[in-house]
Amino acid sequence: MCAGGPALGINTVVSTVAKVFLKDGYRVLGVYDGYQGLFS
Repeated sequence: MCAGGPALGINTVVSTVAKVFLKDGYRVLGVYDGYQGLFS
C-alpha cells in the first residue's frame, strides 16, 4: 500500500505482480481509496 504522493512506476509494478499471482492460481484482492477503503 502506498502512503500517497508520487510513486513512479507503482501502477506497473502492482499490475505485473497481480497478473503473475493470478496466472499462478492465487486470488488477488484490491482496496479502493487506500486506508479509508481498508477500514470501511
